[in-house]
Amino acid sequence: MARGAALAAPVRRRDALAGRLADGVLLNWTTPDSAGASIETVAAAAANACRAPVPVGGYVRIAAGPDAAAQARAHTAFYAELPAYRRSLVRMGLGGSGHVATEAARELVLQGPAESIARRVQEWRDAGVDPLVVYPVGDPGSIPAAVRLAVDVIHILTPSATTAGSAAPVSDEIEGGPELRARS
Repeated sequence: MARGAALAAPVRRRDALAGRLADGVLLNWTTPDSAGASIETVAAAAANACRAPVPVGGYVRIAAGPDAAAQARAHTAFYAELPAYRRSLVRMGLGGSGHVATEAARELVLQGPAESIARRVQEWRDAGVDPLVVYPVGDPGSIPAAVRLAVDVIHILTPSATTAGSAAPVSDEIEGGPELRARS
């Protein structure tokens, strides 16, 4: 995204406002279908304001490790309790069973092997979300595994993204390198 100001807000009017006023939009806690609808609204609002289309980026969260599902639920629970986010999640069809946080965690915090996560992330890309942030979540102990998983997903989606020529392995970059581990 070029230098400018992007709008990110869990409200219905965000997309139309962004299309009219902002240099971009960052979608947060959204399904691929909802992302596609947002992109259409942003484009229409930009056209109505005689502006060029603005980029629509977004976040896709991932969790890793043996307790990835619990990490996903814990991360999602906070947002599902905030009224604006809860309304947004329910509008996307999450929470029909009365368990908004559980359904949102299952649909919006991706878990599993890198290949299956990459297939799911591709759904957001296919909807037009660009740039797309692969966002590792979890407690401090699970973050290094989630970051490694995010790197694997990025490598699958972007084969040109390699660490060739890097002096340090990716694991050193993720965990702060040998000098940081030596101090802990």
